[in-house]
Amino acid sequence: SPLALDALGVELLEAPSPRSLVLPGTDFSAATWMQARAVAGARPDAALFIPGLATNSWHWRSLASHPLYDGRPRWGPGADASERLTAGALEVARGRVDIYYERPPRPLPDARVAGVYLALPSVVGARDTGRASAGRDDSLDARRLDFVLQAAQRRPLGDHDEAGATVRDAAYAYALRLLRRGDLARVGQTLRALLWELPPGEREGIRFERPLLRAPAPYVLTPRREALPLTFDETVRRVATLLDAAGATAAARALLRYTAARGDPRALLQLGWLELADGAPDEARRALDAFERVAPALRGEAASLAAALSPSAR
Repeated sequence: SPLALDALGVELLEAPSPRSLVLPGTDFSAATWMQARAVAGARPDAALFIPGLATNSWHWRSLASHPLYDGRPRWGPGADASERLTAGALEVARGRVDIYYERPPRPLPDARVAGVYLALPSVVGARDTGRASAGRDDSLDARRLDFVLQAAQRRPLGDHDEAGATVRDAAYAYALRLLRRGDLARVGQTLRALLWELPPGEREGIRFERPLLRAPAPYVLTPRREALPLTFDETVRRVATLLDAAGATAAARALLRYTAARGDPRALLQLGWLELADGAPDEARRALDAFERVAPALRGEAASLAAALSPSAR
């Protein structure tokens, strides 16, 4: 498998502190944990709970090797069985061991950034200061992620960008956590690194001099039937919305114009959303018209922006 995926797998397995509860949030991370355990007996100390398997009795039995669990399902509050069982697993662990979320269901104000995870320390008050209650230094996790991105830039990523999409998805989520923490220099560094396919000159403007000034504009998705977790073009569009919301409007537009010229018509649609968010509806309309001229087959994807620009919506 590509080196970048191997390195990401190491980060997924090594970042959690001893005896912690780990909740993977993607198919790749869940499969990585399950395969590493089945083949190499990796991380027997940790409790692995995959929310998508919460209703499976065999998954609960697999927790019995951890001292906090006896293999029987635990129930908590929630809207359905999956939510209630996930809440039950969390209630057993909360305050007793560190909890590592890859995709938490809601903001976690007491969490710290721990590489591809958010970690909720077992010690009350151990906030995002660089160390979890178990004494881990997150600079190690950051260095491992740096290596993942370096490997993605320098080594083959396999067919159809599958590995690239997985690496970008993990690194982008990490950058968002850094942004919420206010580590602006590292946000820019991470986003420049994860857009390794851009020429160096096009990446130079991806810098954050200030926190977000407003909520980002809606970003334009790549339909999932066409792509794996996070395509290069969608990553550019997401990064552009963050730059624009932080006041770096020229850099955001330069990124979108570059990728539009490179062959991504949805960059024009994204530009329309940015112009509308920045109070320039006429410019937004011009961007929308350009999108519909260049990609008439995708016109249906512009319905939301067209509705937002209609006289009745303004």
